[in-house]
Amino acid sequence: MHDTHRHVDSGHGRIETRTVTAVSVGPYFHQTHPGWPSITSFIRVHRTRDSGVVTSEETTYFISSLKANHADMLGAAVRAHWSIENDLHWTLDTQMNEDQCRLYKGHGPENFALLRRHALSKLKNERSVKAGTRNKQLRAAASTDYLLKLLAI
Repeated sequence: MHDTHRHVDSGHGRIETRTVTAVSVGPYFHQTHPGWPSITSFIRVHRTRDSGVVTSEETTYFISSLKANHADMLGAAVRAHWSIENDLHWTLDTQMNEDQCRLYKGHGPENFALLRRHALSKLKNERSVKAGTRNKQLRAAASTDYLLKLLAI
């Protein structure tokens, strides 16, 4: 069984067409991959972006535990996942200058990435101050009491 859904968006000076195709996993997959009993579908998302000057195409593949009979829902789930992921990376870059980090050796890059994500989580979960993460960072740098409050969350 399979289902296909096509969606066209326009904005930011470009037209994006996303075609989502979902295919049910057959019994052969479960025989050859017994460690993944909950996988029920494979998903292919084909994106075409046309800016009027340049056209680009990209195809990505996913596995899912959702049934293949709702390609529109699966496409929305994929988009929601990447929206969250993109927001996280944008925040880490703009608020914490992650792209400017010049750690390359050993476990340094992974350790600092973990520390940045932990700090971002603390800043977002702190609700006593109505401010963005950048302002909360500045407040923590200026006030030991606020810094200790953040660390206690």
